Amino acid sequence: MTGFRYVAAAGLLALAAPAVAQAAGPACGATITSDTRLRADLVDCPADGLVIGADDVTLDLGRRTVDGTGAGVGVRVAGHRGVRIKGGTVREFGVGLALDDADGARVSALTVTGIAGRGIDLADGSDGNDFTAVRSTGNRTGFAVTGSTGNRLRLSDLSGNAVTGVLVFGSARTKVQGNRVVDNAGNGIAFVEGSTGNEASANVVRGSVTSLWIDTSDRNVLALNRVSGGGDGVLVAGDGNVVTGNAIDRSVGGCEGCFGYGIGVTAGAGNVVKANLVTRSAGPLDIFAAAGTVADGHGNRAARCEGVSCGSRPRGSGRTPRPEAHRNGGGRRGQR
Repeated sequence: MTGFRYVAAAGLLALAAPAVAQAAGPACGATITSDTRLRADLVDCPADGLVIGADDVTLDLGRRTVDGTGAGVGVRVAGHRGVRIKGGTVREFGVGLALDDADGARVSALTVTGIAGRGIDLADGSDGNDFTAVRSTGNRTGFAVTGSTGNRLRLSDLSGNAVTGVLVFGSARTKVQGNRVVDNAGNGIAFVEGSTGNEASANVVRGSVTSLWIDTSDRNVLALNRVSGGGDGVLVAGDGNVVTGNAIDRSVGGCEGCFGYGIGVTAGAGNVVKANLVTRSAGPLDIFAAAGTVADGHGNRAARCEGVSCGSRPRGSGRTPRPEAHRNGGGRRGQR
């Protein structure tokens, strides 16, 4: 009987051991290949925090923190589909969350902060991903999409970043909807370098050298945004872009490369600027459109306009800067 008790006890311990290991959860650098819930913080990860290694897995951070030392990626998803990430904080890595050739991810309730580079970075054909209620603040760039299509960012906070809140670079059909994009140093939301068919709508955008920026990009839409306190409220250089229904207040100027316009269309053709309300711009004009850049510019309400019609009588345009002065290849505004 005594021997039986020892054998039985040993067997029970053997059965219990895997449960203990599972409760401990993954360590820094672990590869996740099945649904996982983090049960403890990961602290001072020297390289990557966690790596997704399979399709269709859920990583639930369980309101825990994945913390780095300034290098590596907090959560890396490369070449996998249908991943879900939710509910926690990633901080102090080189990149916070990186999607590389990763499609159909769903990310929600994630905070990314203190990142040396991009808080959330989609690249290399990462298509059809959805981000809801994320918070990417205090990074270099809050949210970036490069060479990817059909992604959506909504109901999120991209604020207090050192360069750009939302950067869409050479990408198509990105939807940026209903977000708070406040006090980013360089740009609030930027569609640049051949980005086509993207939309920024119903966002609150405050501050930045340029609050909403389209540069060398075509057929994008800026609609129903509330913009205030930028050096320039909206700048557009490209063809067939639409700026409509935005309320733009107090564009302050006073910064390198900005002129205090509420809306400035500086290059391109066939753009539409209609039904916007622009007030209290510090520059010489509330709305400026260089000759030949706007095909339809009706229904705007502003005091001082050139190149579009306004619902208020202009009270003097002052000196208009040369349109080419607004063109920028990315250096001065530091879009990345």
